[in-house]
Amino acid sequence: MAFEGTVCRGRRPEVGETVRFLSEHYMMQKVHSGAVVHSEGMRGRIEGIDLKVH
Repeated sequence: MAFEGTVCRGRRPEVGETVRFLSEHYMMQKVHSGAVVHSEGMRGRIEGIDLKVH
């Protein structure tokens, strides 16, 4: 499973970096994390998705 999206603010993450993100289509609006596996300009692909529980 992977998410593709656009970086809305901040710097562009590097491939291999673990990032935190909020999915636009996830109804509960919980923060997830995953590894960036592809980056092109301000678009990227994140895999290894994990729900962050606080």
